[in-house]
Amino acid sequence: MKTLDGCITQLKKYLASKSLKFFAKTYFKHYCKNSFAPFHLELFDYLTEITMQRGRQLAIAAPRGNAKSSIISLFYVLWCICFGHEKCIILFSSTRQQSERLLAHIKKEISSNEELKRDFPEVCEPPNPRWRNDEIITKNGINVVSSSFENEIRGYRYEEHRPGLIILDDVEAVESVRSQDQREKIYEWFQKVVLNLGSEQTNYIIAGTILHYDSLLAKLISEEDFPGWDKHLYKSVIRFSDRQDLWDRWEQIYRAKESYHGKGGPEAAKNFFEENKWDMLSGTKVLWPSRETYYDLMVMRAKKGTLSFESEKQNEPKDTSGLSVDMNKVVYWDDRYPTLEELQQFLGSRIVVLGTCDPSIGKSQKSDYSAIVTVFLDKSNNDIYVIDADVGRWKVNTLIERILLHHKNRRYIVFGYENNAAQEWLGEFIKKSSKLIPIEPITNLKPKEARIAKLIVYIELGKVKLSKRLGELVRELNHYPNASHDDALDALAMAIDLAESYPQYGIEKIKGIFDEIKNRGSSKKHKGIISYGGYSFDDPFGLLKV
Repeated sequence: MKTLDGCITQLKKYLASKSLKFFAKTYFKHYCKNSFAPFHLELFDYLTEITMQRGRQLAIAAPRGNAKSSIISLFYVLWCICFGHEKCIILFSSTRQQSERLLAHIKKEISSNEELKRDFPEVCEPPNPRWRNDEIITKNGINVVSSSFENEIRGYRYEEHRPGLIILDDVEAVESVRSQDQREKIYEWFQKVVLNLGSEQTNYIIAGTILHYDSLLAKLISEEDFPGWDKHLYKSVIRFSDRQDLWDRWEQIYRAKESYHGKGGPEAAKNFFEENKWDMLSGTKVLWPSRETYYDLMVMRAKKGTLSFESEKQNEPKDTSGLSVDMNKVVYWDDRYPTLEELQQFLGSRIVVLGTCDPSIGKSQKSDYSAIVTVFLDKSNNDIYVIDADVGRWKVNTLIERILLHHKNRRYIVFGYENNAAQEWLGEFIKKSSKLIPIEPITNLKPKEARIAKLIVYIELGKVKLSKRLGELVRELNHYPNASHDDALDALAMAIDLAESYPQYGIEKIKGIFDEIKNRGSSKKHKGIISYGGYSFDDPFGLLKV
């Protein structure tokens, strides 16, 4: 007659056999200290699904520190062992030592996890037939082998069984992906050795973080390569804040380059965040909120730098070998003029204030960001100083409000907007919302890549000077052409075109723009034009004085 404890054990084992998640939560509480994120539940489902089917290939790109190895190379492997889903398992990692470490974690749970030992004595009770650093055979006859790219392992069998489950866990290391020769060797090893180890019934799982845009995992995840593989890519930050301008200021405070209430550094930055928390977290979404909050991730990015963060946490490694801009050549105007007032004092009456907008609505591209850029043009030498780069996801009304706000603060001489195809609506919205913004439609005839390439040349020549306060713009430039979005760069490229056309406008062109503003008003008070820089309406730009 079964005891109550025996019935409970039988029920636990039955539920665990049906649910990998239940198995993990029940037997590995010491690992599962944080609640599972939605993507963990997806992993459990994917792994269960391929186990019940055969001949499946699964590629997972997930950020560092998000428990992918614990779930795949520990919980899942032990689940397969305990319930006999596989007879022969091979674990690959970047080095022999790393793969043996994965196997050591499995051995430790089998030998010392009391709850696992109590419920699965047929697996855990010693002695085990084989118990080496690089290979084990459990009491219930499951063979697990650890190996790596460094080791030769061809035509492997355990008794009559070919490997039924082959896992590649972080098989690429930072050092191995730096060299094109090493990347090609790993790719060839995967194609010729790994894929030939199994049979038509073998399940393959590769999991890791994309460390290079040309890495094996990057190729497996891409839509073009390796058809037939199930591909899943995860990012720590699923959605960035709608208020990047506040985070740019926060980063300056965090780095003690700007003060808040008289102080700079991490504590002052935290105070700034707490007082602006609602706005700064607007629109944000992270992969594992119970483990890494948005604030945690932004601190990590500030500490480790964008390069490391984009690769390790976002699976967006930068192509440093084909860098489109030499960041060492970038000129930052605030190195010489710490404040905007000092820059304005230096430029004096030579300032021409220009603005541009790259709207997202109506575009078919990889992001839904809009960008508003403000520049000062020095009309004595055509140097350009970038003052504002406002980037965010906004509805139409919010976008117009932000354009009006920037105009109120900067007083644009001309504001250009892209009017290609579906963007023509922006000019009409601005006209309806303001009687005083001098707008100029810009029809882009060249591809965006060509416009940004021209911008990069100007930046490297020092003709376009950036500000270190413009974190989002600098990040886009630093990662171009592999950035997740490039809207600020595109808007700045439009500003360059607008600035270049400025000397060719002539008085008639300028009068035409301002006449159009005057005609928007229906009363006499709207027909008076505000003056700019002290110049009369007949010469608002001071062209006659140049």
